[in-house]
Amino acid sequence: ESLISMPYNSSQPTPKQQELIGLKNYKCLLRLSVGIENSEDIINSMEIAFKKICR
Repeated sequence: ESLISMPYNSSQPTPKQQELIGLKNYKCLLRLSVGIENSEDIINSMEIAFKKICR
């Protein structure tokens, strides 16, 4: 199962940790965990989702 999550909502590095790993806008970071579904299905689902949120 593929999932997209926002690490900001589940784990928050300290400002120093963010600086050390080069994160400038941690609130906008997405984490994508790709499962074993068909790659075309995953790409299609992501395209649909991003089109909906980028209107």
